[in-house]
Amino acid sequence: MQYDVELADPLVDVRDVVETFRSCGVTAPNWHGTLADAVAALDRLPQAAQVDARLPHLIPRLRLLLAHGLESEPQVVNAVADQVAGALERTRIPGIPRPEDDDWGFDEATAS
Repeated sequence: MQYDVELADPLVDVRDVVETFRSCGVTAPNWHGTLADAVAALDRLPQAAQVDARLPHLIPRLRLLLAHGLESEPQVVNAVADQVAGALERTRIPGIPRPEDDDWGFDEATAS
């Protein structure tokens, strides 16, 4: 998809926050700022990126976590973590090899 790179950056940040909390019970430093920045980045993507269609309910869930905290919304944390993991699994970043690729060499021409 045309906007995979722009979509992946904030999703990686969200994944890091929610998976750290979900897996280790640790709230990452500046988790609130990280999630707020991710929401802003997702909001800035053009309509053609189809954020709402590709990731339904993600932005409202992130806003809920921002309002109430990670500790008070464990079901929302789980839903966000699962949704973001699935989206990142389906995302192709040019120049970055995937586990199923035959060639695991990084393509420096497209990665820079």
